[in-house]
Amino acid sequence: MKVSIITPSYNNELYIRRNIESVLSQTWDDVEHIVVDGGSTDGTIGILNSYSHLRWISEPDRGMYDAINKGIRMSSGEIISYLNVDDRYFEHTVQAVVEVFSANPDVDFLYGYCEYIDENDRKLFTMRPLPYKWAKCSLGLLWCQPSWFWRKSVHDRVGLFDATLRYVGDAEFMRRLVVRGLRGMLVKAKLAKFRLRSDCLTIKGKDSYERERLAIREQYQVDKWSVGRIVAEALFAIQNIRSYKHRIKFRRLRYSSNG
Repeated sequence: MKVSIITPSYNNELYIRRNIESVLSQTWDDVEHIVVDGGSTDGTIGILNSYSHLRWISEPDRGMYDAINKGIRMSSGEIISYLNVDDRYFEHTVQAVVEVFSANPDVDFLYGYCEYIDENDRKLFTMRPLPYKWAKCSLGLLWCQPSWFWRKSVHDRVGLFDATLRYVGDAEFMRRLVVRGLRGMLVKAKLAKFRLRSDCLTIKGKDSYERERLAIREQYQVDKWSVGRIVAEALFAIQNIRSYKHRIKFRRLRYSSNG
């Protein structure tokens, strides 16, 4: 089973090599890594040129989700995921994902635990999502994007990412999978590392991020007071209580009136 990993990139030479190496280190051999670069002017292109196994393009795009859609169209794998340039996989990640999909042919997508790291690769905490029967009560937003994989055939049923969105295209796509009735599954293993950065996109564009977030919440008619959602988020909070000091700090950065 072939797995295609897509990395959207733009002027991020600080992290791109470590991203490529984490995909290259996978214990599963049949992995296709596609980097869709937005026309970087730093040292990114030189780094991409140094890896003969990569498939990559560098050209202007309309944002991250447009780049991801380009990568999906280029891909030839049965399984798809995207790994942002500053995030990482564990060496066992792709093999674990393939084994679960192979054993569960009726599963459309899966997600696992995710280790959060800081700008210096230090572990902060591990995010542990809920099983899907609970996660879907909050329309699928109780899992972490880098640990999320899906069958390419999903796009025949629900389309690609919404490239008009700049900040929350992943959240919108997750919600689309849930409301269309696709089947998800939790893998109780750490599948990815997600980097918390003070200069990330959602902090630099916090006002636009908030507008997009509220717009998709209205689009999907999310009821914040539904019993299922309240119970799911309470269970999630209890299961991840050790993460809250870091998440609160990050939210303060995101919603601060400064910067």
